[in-house]
Amino acid sequence: MLRAMMFFMPGPNTPNAALPFQRRQFSNHIAEHIRGEILDGTRRPGEFLRLDEVAKQLGVSVTPVREALVSLSVEGFVKHAERRGFLVSNLRRSDLEDLYALLAQVAARLAERAAMAMNESELELLSSIHGQMVQAANDGNFEQVEYTNDEFHRVINRAADSPKLAWVLLSILKYVPKRSYAGSEGFSKMLVEHHLHILQALEQKDSKGAHSAMYKHEEETMAEVLEILDRRGVFEAKD
Repeated sequence: MLRAMMFFMPGPNTPNAALPFQRRQFSNHIAEHIRGEILDGTRRPGEFLRLDEVAKQLGVSVTPVREALVSLSVEGFVKHAERRGFLVSNLRRSDLEDLYALLAQVAARLAERAAMAMNESELELLSSIHGQMVQAANDGNFEQVEYTNDEFHRVINRAADSPKLAWVLLSILKYVPKRSYAGSEGFSKMLVEHHLHILQALEQKDSKGAHSAMYKHEEETMAEVLEILDRRGVFEAKD
């Protein structure tokens, strides 16, 4: 069962007026989960998603699954198949390339803003997180590498104090693979190296350097992720 869902299940004392909002959040979490499986290749193009089967897999009822799949059909991730449920749409490499290009620009802009805004406490925290990532990479603890990667970016984005840009970034992140590929030793080393360059630019309050380092980081991360997805054959199926 999805761990996140239990936090949004209506309780026995939930006011009736709150139920539609609660249910929307619940179906949104299901949509996010299925979207992530499509983006990382777990759900393959051409695969049928039958409501009862998906509901059983996730440990939920059919209704929020239906709502989630209808939402994903609007986004183009699935197509409705008459009397057969939903069909996973073809994932186009060019779409992900476009999204990563936007992601790189927005993330770089946030890093540029953060360079002039970060205080000593925030820089110390960022340095500590990077140190934890280095240790995790050396230990082969890829789950911790993934966690520290997320924390590193979160500190920068928060320090940038640009809520509109942060909102745009979160919107883009919904549509790119969320699973970290830190399980590859080479990928972890790349993250460590990139983060060091970003950290150094931020410590020097070098806004242009921070922008450049973050842009390169996102661009090269995109190349690695797309290569992995290519090897998995994610882009091979045709609509």
